[in-house]
Amino acid sequence: MRNPLSALHSNLNYLSTALGTIDRDLKEAAVDAVASCDGLMHVIENMEILSFHVAEGLPLPHVAVGFSAFVTEVVERSRLAAESHGVAVQFLDQVPRGVRVRSNRQMLARAVENLVRGAIQYCPPGTAVSVVAKSEGGRCSVEVLDLGTPLQNEESEVLFSVAGQLKSKTGGAGRYSRGLGFLCVKICADAAGAEVKALTLPAGQGFEISLPVYG
Repeated sequence: MRNPLSALHSNLNYLSTALGTIDRDLKEAAVDAVASCDGLMHVIENMEILSFHVAEGLPLPHVAVGFSAFVTEVVERSRLAAESHGVAVQFLDQVPRGVRVRSNRQMLARAVENLVRGAIQYCPPGTAVSVVAKSEGGRCSVEVLDLGTPLQNEESEVLFSVAGQLKSKTGGAGRYSRGLGFLCVKICADAAGAEVKALTLPAGQGFEISLPVYG
């Protein structure tokens, strides 16, 4: 599924550039199609994560990762999804250059990206998702904050678990009644050696992924 979808994504990117000089509506249609391909690839990646979890895959190798550049890269990958939802992404990088963590880069990236995409999905159009990278107290963290409907206390306790996902599906009224993104966040965070938690905010909802500074 990855190869044909990647080819379609590349061709649509080319078309959106070429059509920009011909017709505005055609360009917008091509850009929307690119965003749909991007969303489908994200679904495929989450299916891979669930397969890894069900198969009880072996521990993945960890390497040193420059935290600031890493988070910047993940945020940039999420901007197309934000644009398609009519939401802005504001990134505040408070991590000095050279600060590193030790993790599995792919799993950590998928954990952070799932949080950012989830915030984009539930953030009201015309508002912004805030992503803040921090380094303090010997740990690096990424906070993802949005102005969507906040979690109830009982939801935040089980959000990242299989039981929580099943509960949200049967309830049907909660913010997180669709998708498995938050279960995938937990699977990826565990594989990356990171901790994930929901944050209580005066308004909206927040999440944090953190792990120790390396070196």
